[in-house]
Amino acid sequence: MATDNNLYLVVKVVDKATGAKSLVGVTKALGDAALLIGKDHPDFKDANINFVGERDEFGAKRQLFNLPFDDTYLIYEVEAGAVLDPLLTK
Repeated sequence: MATDNNLYLVVKVVDKATGAKSLVGVTKALGDAALLIGKDHPDFKDANINFVGERDEFGAKRQLFNLPFDDTYLIYEVEAGAVLDPLLTK
């Protein structure tokens, strides 16, 4: 997918019981998406982060990392202007 027309959505799971999510931010670069998580999560600066793959979810590519809080923060790669499944950020 990685093209100049792609964006990275950073989504935070705010309630694991219901799956409710909140959009943290949108960036053009994957590294900037990681910085958004760092601004939102106090323990991020001490985390050892490694990319481990991708997975299709809700019509987008979820970027998978070995973060200790990976189930709290989700990064999705999407095409700019794409119509997204509402469950991506709900």
